Amino acid sequence: MSRAYREVFSLRVPAGSRTLFVDVKKMPDGSHFLSLSELTRAKHATEERARIVIDADYVDALQEALSAAAEYLAAVTPRPANTTSKREKGTVAEIRKRYPNAYKAWSPEDDQALRAAFEKGRGIRELARDFGRNAGAIRSRLRKLGLQDS
Repeated sequence: MSRAYREVFSLRVPAGSRTLFVDVKKMPDGSHFLSLSELTRAKHATEERARIVIDADYVDALQEALSAAAEYLAAVTPRPANTTSKREKGTVAEIRKRYPNAYKAWSPEDDQALRAAFEKGRGIRELARDFGRNAGAIRSRLRKLGLQDS
């Protein structure tokens, strides 16, 4: 039995006894949706899964709300002096210091430029530098564009 959609993007976030999944899926009609899932594992208990599905039309509003909530939490959460937590190292702002376009949507122009550069023989590291993204993001996009196998 085939699914009515296919996964086109996925991130796994370990969170203690839980694992969070952020997935983008594509419907047969070409539309996309966001799926947020939580898998909870407790000792001597069955796994529980919860899922929220967000239509692509509402992802920008959700992103703004999540960013505002994250900024609020950062402002009200006490931090020991002169330390950097794992969370601070992994924030989008911190990641964008190294990869300016990390987590930004790919435009059709970006896709076209990536395709052209890849077909001219540019390597993954060069492409990552040129596009301000990490190597994994470049490989993922090349797969999505059908230029590399999974």
